Amino acid sequence: MKNEVQPIVTDDLLQYIITNGGISDADGSVLIPDKLGSGYMKRIELFSEMRMMLQEYTLTKPVKIIRSQLEVNRELVVFSFRNIFPASHHPDNLRSSVQISSSDLALEIDVFPHVHSSNIIIGVTVDYLSSWMENEVQREFFSNLKHQSYFYEEFISTKIRDIAQDVFLKDKKAPFNLLFFKIKAEELLYEFLKSFFRRIPITNYILNATDAKSLFSIRNGMALCLDQPPQLTLLAKQHHMSVSKLVKLFRQVFGDSIYNYFQTLRMQEAARLLREEQLSVSEAGYQLGFSNLSHFSRIFEKHIGMKPKKYSLSS
Repeated sequence: MKNEVQPIVTDDLLQYIITNGGISDADGSVLIPDKLGSGYMKRIELFSEMRMMLQEYTLTKPVKIIRSQLEVNRELVVFSFRNIFPASHHPDNLRSSVQISSSDLALEIDVFPHVHSSNIIIGVTVDYLSSWMENEVQREFFSNLKHQSYFYEEFISTKIRDIAQDVFLKDKKAPFNLLFFKIKAEELLYEFLKSFFRRIPITNYILNATDAKSLFSIRNGMALCLDQPPQLTLLAKQHHMSVSKLVKLFRQVFGDSIYNYFQTLRMQEAARLLREEQLSVSEAGYQLGFSNLSHFSRIFEKHIGMKPKKYSLSS
């Protein structure tokens, strides 16, 4: 479109903000200047084997972050808790997730204008993570990350949101801030790992940047068309993969089959429609493509934990 604003492209959002007028306040947060938006970013060196960055901001222009492949650090695993408090008015509100990936995958992250972003990024050494593991399978998994490309994603749980809220609401002038952030970082990692290691088995098929981009595209496409179940053959053809490869890589990255993942997205949106839009159960079901409301009710209860009518009354 002629009037569409082209995004600013950068490989380091923090450095872009500093270069364009961002200044540090007394506690070390980099404040975003008015011309770029509002909010802050804060780096926290917890100790030699763990670091943390807090990001809470709203930008006035679109930005595309393209991670550079120049520095590959196999000793560090980066956990990105992204869109912790999603903006309900934006279609990307469904992408509230935890991601871990190797630095050799040139991933792209879109930051939309006038949409609040809230992220916590934690970098931990592989050796330190391995020291937490309870068994050889878990230790071997992290040891293998030193030798291959990887990308994994999990939905953000209610517990992770609660911990993250504690982090963002922390009084900057309170005592023992460093200890507080270290404890909270480890709590976030604990909640993620507890969920992640329920994946059986945890696979690591070869994944390249093209495949990763295709999987993002498929996931995002499903999130935007929740009334249309995905067609595996068509998706595989569009992204130049075999159905077998698509199925294996999608399950590896997102921890579920394409159809089950689609149903999870669908029920998350159903819950939002009932809670925020105050739609009736029938209206929410029909909007998401269900012609049989009994079937909708069963699927909703399976994913959300209660029937939609009871959920709407409790919201």
